[in-house]
Amino acid sequence: MTTFVNRIREMDELTALAARGGLVVISGRRRVGKTRLLCHWLGTNHGVFAQAIEGAPELQLDQVMRDFQAGSAVLSTSIEPKNWSEFFEMIHLAKLTGPVCIDEFPYLVESDPTLPSVIQRFIDHKMPKGMTLILAGSSLRMMHSMFSDRSAPLYGRARKILRIAPMSYE
Repeated sequence: MTTFVNRIREMDELTALAARGGLVVISGRRRVGKTRLLCHWLGTNHGVFAQAIEGAPELQLDQVMRDFQAGSAVLSTSIEPKNWSEFFEMIHLAKLTGPVCIDEFPYLVESDPTLPSVIQRFIDHKMPKGMTLILAGSSLRMMHSMFSDRSAPLYGRARKILRIAPMSYE
């Protein structure tokens, strides 16, 4: 694997946000290093990471659950959630306080449009104190509409919407 370089400002900002907890949204066009940044930062901050796939909601939920189980002993269980409500209930019951990241979030919403309202309920009523939930994605239009449109369930819930730009040559 190549050496991680730069992104000091973004890493510092993520660290400051994680100290307060809440929802953090990361967006940026494809191939600018969002996933690399998040994986590196989560590795140094004891976070868990899942990268969504395109597919049926059941396959997506299974993939996210397997990714989280690989990254956290707390979520290693034989219980398999049947839907996103059960998945977030498991996170609530596990009382995760470290950062939790779902990358390529728009893939999940495309397959299950109810997911933003499930996350809204989780944030409003069940999110463990101190937990940082990071939702990341490359579909700029979709990410913008999910978090900046006044009629969207997640509008106004993000502590920060962080746009990742390509690195400069400097």
